[in-house]
Amino acid sequence: MPEISERGIEMPNSPIRKLAPLSDSAKARGLKVYHLNIGQPDLPTPKEGLDALRNSPDIRNASYTCHRTYCGRR
Repeated sequence: MPEISERGIEMPNSPIRKLAPLSDSAKARGLKVYHLNIGQPDLPTPKEGLDALRNSPDIRNASYTCHRTYCGRR
């Protein structure tokens, strides 16, 4: 069985994980919760977004834009 590295153990929890108990609590109270944070969205892609991709001159690159604190670190 692989072990978690020391660096992995010291890594802080993801801030988004702090929202999970709040989401569970809201659902338990009968509220509708829209998960827009992680993974495959459960909402349909807007037609305008699909049209923009179809009409893009460079459809090979449909990725997120670079953020000033992260761009170029890959």
